[in-house]
Amino acid sequence: MAHQQIVEGGMLCFSYLGADTGKELRELGFSEADHLQALPGALDMHDIGDALVQKGYSDPVMDMEYLHLEFDSNGTCYRDSCALGLLDPAVFPDRFSGTTVKKITLEIVYGHAWVLGKNLSKSDGKTAYIRPDAIKRK
Repeated sequence: MAHQQIVEGGMLCFSYLGADTGKELRELGFSEADHLQALPGALDMHDIGDALVQKGYSDPVMDMEYLHLEFDSNGTCYRDSCALGLLDPAVFPDRFSGTTVKKITLEIVYGHAWVLGKNLSKSDGKTAYIRPDAIKRK
């Protein structure tokens, strides 16, 4: 594991594909045994927010939205599903051609959090504390 430099006062921004991505493929009966790929980043966004606080980040903000890709043909849907890493390319397109997938859902999870400044606040893993003298009017 690489060592990461955390810059005091910095911000971490990120996004990943959530657990509902490709749900139409699962609804059709595709499973991991059928070469449906497990998304490595399909983690619950609430767990990510809690982990950020435990690792010394402050005020995590998480959100998500659904994007829907619609297709005119099963072949295009198959190619895009492989390109997105949802299906293993070893699945033959003719096996996929009998399906009626015309839409693939992408669950986009994104968030950000601040690195706690040692002179501004502290955290016990659940609550962030801000010193009164650190609060200033603009």
